[in-house]
Amino acid sequence: MALDVTTNPNGTLDLAIPEQPTLVPPGYYMLFLVDGAGTPSKAHWVHVT
Repeated sequence: MALDVTTNPNGTLDLAIPEQPTLVPPGYYMLFLVDGAGTPSKAHWVHVT
């Protein structure tokens, strides 16, 4: 699923998840970022509440 990403001046990222709770139910997810060439990053676990 593609998410809207905002880069902050301090280098951190803000992600916007869909407002429909059925699309992203609470739980743990592996988050990957993909660059312009389609290369994924190392995954990080995120917790959606």
